[in-house]
Amino acid sequence: MRKLKARRGMEWGLHAVVGVLGALLAVWIFGRAVYSWGPARVRVSVAPAWRGDTTIVLTPVGEITARTHRAPVRLTVELARLNTPVIRAMARELPDANSVVADLERCARRSARGYAARILLLALLGGPLASALLLRGPLLRHAVSGLAGLGAVAILFVMIALTFDRGAFASPRYTGPLAEAPGAVRFARDGLARLNRLRGRMDTITASLARFYASLGDSGPRLPRDTDVRVLHISDLHNNPLAVGFIEKLALRFRVDLIVNTGDLTDYGTEVEEALLEPLRGLPVPQLFISGNHDSRSTLRAVSRIPGVRVLDGEIVETEGIRFLGWGDPVSEREGYGRVDAAPDDLDALEAVIRQKLATLEKPPDVLLVHHHRLAQRLKGLAPVILYGHDHRPAVRRTPQTVFIGAGTTGGAGARYFHAREGVPYSAAILHFSRETPGHLLAADLLHVHGPEGEFALQRYMLNGIVADNNEAIVP
Repeated sequence: MRKLKARRGMEWGLHAVVGVLGALLAVWIFGRAVYSWGPARVRVSVAPAWRGDTTIVLTPVGEITARTHRAPVRLTVELARLNTPVIRAMARELPDANSVVADLERCARRSARGYAARILLLALLGGPLASALLLRGPLLRHAVSGLAGLGAVAILFVMIALTFDRGAFASPRYTGPLAEAPGAVRFARDGLARLNRLRGRMDTITASLARFYASLGDSGPRLPRDTDVRVLHISDLHNNPLAVGFIEKLALRFRVDLIVNTGDLTDYGTEVEEALLEPLRGLPVPQLFISGNHDSRSTLRAVSRIPGVRVLDGEIVETEGIRFLGWGDPVSEREGYGRVDAAPDDLDALEAVIRQKLATLEKPPDVLLVHHHRLAQRLKGLAPVILYGHDHRPAVRRTPQTVFIGAGTTGGAGARYFHAREGVPYSAAILHFSRETPGHLLAADLLHVHGPEGEFALQRYMLNGIVADNNEAIVP
């Protein structure tokens, strides 16, 4: 008797599991729908995922993704079509911003309700259909399969609704063509929060998107603006002749005010490599440079002869209202070719020099530059922002005292890695400083590119500023 009950319990449980899987499969395959949101037609879909992401697809501009909820589901909203005549009419006769926002919100809420009903219906049908196809049993068991699938999908939707954070798009991840990155990030930053103004003529879909989203205003907390100071952080070019072209494109398309280089322009620090430094002359903005362990005194002499480049080695430099202080890597003290690996004593000695220098300053620097990532970690709390390189791993890490930013390798680890099957991504970082409050770091964009014209990814980190206390003593 017990065996019979256990067997029946297993059969009921199996029907429930199959019902849940069938419901999820039905939602995944058939859960795509198209809705009208004002002048746009959007395509909405869901799919299982490890993280709760929402992706907005702006063909051909790219994709913007943010971690918006906790349910293991990816929501995708794809711009399917724009009603160009309607947008042109709006551009000619500027509508009230509040009415535009209200209309879009009504459309989105109405679509969300309709889409939820569609998904739940698919779940209710997919569960018993999978049960009937795969399992035998009375009709009641198939009905249980349907209820189990419906319940599982309903729980996921409740989790999404309860945990959804639209503000997550303040720190989006962008994937797509490099040229479209600035406009797409502005859209994620502002467009999902509030529509403010729409101006200008829009002759094509791409031009319409760029002009439309570029005119969106700020709302909510202080976010990066076009008027803020942009600093391009690069590092570890390692003789890659393609790197300077990549840097120039970033500098122009993101309209940066300054380039900061944390070292390793060369591989060996020899005079032969100096010819590869000449393209740095053509970069359109001022540059600050500290040497890396692969550089040498010969490298520093060559760089110092380039107009617009300032080599730092223990000096304070103020530009755009931001105070920079930097030291070259101790291994770069060699005259030319030689040992490139730093000994522990080398880093210890440089750390002591840095702490001693900072102890004599009435005001700490806004940004501290060092090459070695391990040395950077030791200096936590001595400056609000510390930039570094060396480890070829782009990263942004915030502590209560300091934001650490590593540019990775802007040269894709150099020419010696060209043979790698997957390659090493080109990487850099763009820092957004408030112009009203100099030294106040608002955000950092981490950039990855597989080849200068390859797939481009941008991850924004909202940092909201760590401003040093002018009266705070720095103990060596």
